[in-house]
Amino acid sequence: MLKQYLFTTLLLLPFVTRAQLLPANQPEQDACNALLLCGTPFSTPFSYQEEGTSLDLPVTPCGAPESNSVWLKLVVNTSGTFVFKITPIEITDDYDFAVLNATGKDCSSLGSTDVVRCNFNNNNPVFNAGIVGLTNTATATSVSSGTTGSSYCKYINAIAGETYLIMVNNFGDMGAPSSGFTIDFSGSTATFYTSASPTFSAIEPPTCNYANEITLQLSSEVKCSSIALNGSDFTLTPSGTIASASGVNCTDASGTGYTDEVTISFASPLPPGTYTLHAQSGTDGNTLLDLCNNPLAIPDEITFTVPRLRDTVYMTKCINQLPFVWNGITVTTAGAVAAVKHSISATGCDSATVLNLAIVDAFNTVIDTMLCTNQVPFVWNGINITGGGTPAATFSTVSESGCDSTVTLNLEVTPIKRQLETIEVCSNDLPFTWNGFTFAAGTTSADSIAVFNTTTATGCDSVVTLNLIIHPTDPVTASMDTSGCGFVTFKDITHYHSTTLIDTLLNVLGCDSVYNTVNITVYSNEPSYTSVAANGCEQVIFEGKTYLADTALTDTFRNIHGCDSLVRTVNVYVENFELSLKADPEEAVQGEYLTLTAEANVASFNVTSWSPAFLFADQDAYQQIFKAYRTELYTITAESSIGCKDTAEVNVFIDTLRPEVLMPNAFSPNGDGLNDVFGPRLYNKSGFVVLNFNIYNRWSNLVYKSDGSTSPGWDGTYYNQGVPADPGVYYYRIEVLFVNGQKVVQKGDVTLVR
Repeated sequence: MLKQYLFTTLLLLPFVTRAQLLPANQPEQDACNALLLCGTPFSTPFSYQEEGTSLDLPVTPCGAPESNSVWLKLVVNTSGTFVFKITPIEITDDYDFAVLNATGKDCSSLGSTDVVRCNFNNNNPVFNAGIVGLTNTATATSVSSGTTGSSYCKYINAIAGETYLIMVNNFGDMGAPSSGFTIDFSGSTATFYTSASPTFSAIEPPTCNYANEITLQLSSEVKCSSIALNGSDFTLTPSGTIASASGVNCTDASGTGYTDEVTISFASPLPPGTYTLHAQSGTDGNTLLDLCNNPLAIPDEITFTVPRLRDTVYMTKCINQLPFVWNGITVTTAGAVAAVKHSISATGCDSATVLNLAIVDAFNTVIDTMLCTNQVPFVWNGINITGGGTPAATFSTVSESGCDSTVTLNLEVTPIKRQLETIEVCSNDLPFTWNGFTFAAGTTSADSIAVFNTTTATGCDSVVTLNLIIHPTDPVTASMDTSGCGFVTFKDITHYHSTTLIDTLLNVLGCDSVYNTVNITVYSNEPSYTSVAANGCEQVIFEGKTYLADTALTDTFRNIHGCDSLVRTVNVYVENFELSLKADPEEAVQGEYLTLTAEANVASFNVTSWSPAFLFADQDAYQQIFKAYRTELYTITAESSIGCKDTAEVNVFIDTLRPEVLMPNAFSPNGDGLNDVFGPRLYNKSGFVVLNFNIYNRWSNLVYKSDGSTSPGWDGTYYNQGVPADPGVYYYRIEVLFVNGQKVVQKGDVTLVR
C-alpha cells in the first residue's frame, strides 16, 4: 500500500503542466467500459485520477488496489503467447498493472481471484526507463507493491475466445499527474479481434446553446488525430454550416488522445427545426477512426431538433379594448414588446414569448360607387337609396373585433349610354354581319342603317347606332415569272423549290386592288463529278498544254439554264524518276561479301537488268549479295510504275586483305581529339571482326570489354561510363577474325597518360 499512500499525499502538490489530467469518473475507468484494443500499439496522453464510478478491483495479489486507473480489453482470436510492454512517455512516471482473465465473467463482478498477472513495482528511483509488462523470459506471476527493480511478469498462454482486461494504475511522477504511456504487444504469438467500426450513437441532451453547437456521442472511442478540426468529417441537412469539430478531452498537442464524444460547432446559430447530421470523409482524408484504425462507416446519420426558445405573438386591438389581460399580464399600451411571458422549456432553458401589439382607432370607411339610372332606387345596409349624393347615406356599426365602425356611401348616378359607330367595308366583303344585323351583297351606304340596344357590364342601358359606308371593288390581275439555279430569292425570302406566290394588293380604302401572281422556278444545281488522271515522265501534255510539275485542274460545265452540270477534275502527275545504287561496304577486301541495293525517289518501281549480267542470275532483284574479288563497275536499270526508266551505277574498289593488327603503347584521353581512344589499328577498312577486346588494370580487374565489334575503343573511363581510370599501365588481350578465316590473338600493355 506504500504507493497508494504516497500518491494520495503528493496529490496536494501543484500538478506538472506537462500532464493532461482528465476529470474523474471517465467511462474507461470502469471495467465494463474498458477500451477495446486489437493487438496493435496503443498510446494515451492522458493521466487518470480516482477509480471511476465503481471500485472494480479493491484488492490484488500484489497487495495494492485499483487507483487512478484506466481499463483496457483484448479478445483472443487465435491461441498463442500474450506479452506486452507499458512504456511511459516520461521515464519518471510510475505505472502499475493487473491482468484479469474475464472470460465468461460479468464485468461488474470481477475480483482478486480473476487476476492472473500483476506488477506494482516501484519506479522511484527510475528503473528500466519506467517500462513494465509481460515478457517471454520472466518467471514471476506477480510483483508486490513496494518492490523495486522487477519490471516484468511471465507471459500468458492465451486461448482463442478468451477475454482479458488490463487495469493500469497512473501513479505519475512523485504525485504529479502522469504524461501518458504506450502499450505494445510485440512478441505475442496470439492474435486479437479487432473492434467493430464506430457509429453515431446519440446527440447528448440539448443545452440552451443547442443552436450554436451539439455534442455527438459515438459507439466507441475514436482517435483525436482522426477528427478534422474544420468539421469536414460531417455535413448537415437541410441547412446549416459546420464551422469546427473537436473531441472532448482532445487537447493534447500531439493528437494521440481518444474520445467517444465530439463537439460540433456551427458557423451561425441554427434556427428552430429538425436537422440530420451525416458522416463523410473529411479534408484530412478519412472519416473518424477507432483505436484499431477501423473507419466510421459511410453513410451514417443521426437526427436532432433545435427547440424554439423565443417566439413572438402579433396582435391588433381597438383603442376601446385597452387595457386587457394576456397570459396573466395586464397590457395597457401598444408596442413591439408590449409584454414578455417567461417560462422554462422542457430542456431547462429560459423560454420567452413576446407580445407585439398594434392599436387601431375606430374604423371610418368611405365607399365611392357609380350606378346607372335604371339601377336606382336600391337598398344598402337597410337604407333605401333613391338618388345620388356625397354622401348618399351613412351606416354606423361595431366590427367583429369590437371596434366602432362608420361606413359612408358616395353615389354617382349615370344616364343611359348612347353611341354612334361608323363602319367602312368593301363591296366584295358583303354580306356583312354587325350585332345580329346582316347586310346582303348589293347593300349601299346609309346613315343610321341599324340601331342596337344592349346592357353594359355594369348593368346600364346602352344604345349603339350604325352608319355604314360601302366602297366599290374592281381588282386587276398581274403575273410574273422568275427562275434560278439551286434557289431563287424574291423579296428577301429564299426559295429552294419551285412554287407560285399569290399576293393581294389593297388600295388606300383597304379594298382589293391588284391580284399579283409570281411563278418561281428553281432548277437543279447539283452537278455530276468526274476525275481524270494524266501521267508522264518529266513532262505531261494535256489538251495542248505542257506541265512540268504536279497540277490539279478543275473545270465546271453548265446546262442550258446556266446551272452547274458537270465538274471535271484533272490530276496531272509529272514523275522525275531517279534511280540510285548503293554498295555496302563502299570499299571491300577480296573474298568479302558485298551488298548492292537499288533505291529510287518513288514508292514503286521494277528492276529490269543488272550488269555485269554474268554475276547476277536474278536480273529482277532489288538487292544483290555476293563475294567480290576485284574492283568492278556495277550497273542497274529500272522502270517506275508509270513506265519512266533510269540507270544507276557504282564503282566498288576491292582491296588486298592484310590480316595484321597494330596496337599503340600509350594514349592520352584529354579531349584534344588526338590519341583520345585506345584500340586496334588495321590496314583494311573492312573484312574483319574483333571477336573480343578486354583491358585489365594492374590488379587484374576488368576495366573495359567489347565483343563482336568492328571499331572497339577504350576512352580511359571504367567501361566507357564516364568515371576516369587512374593514369598508369593497363593490360589488354585482343582476338580478331579476318574474312579469309585467319584469327589473330595479341596481348600487351598500354600506358594511360593524363
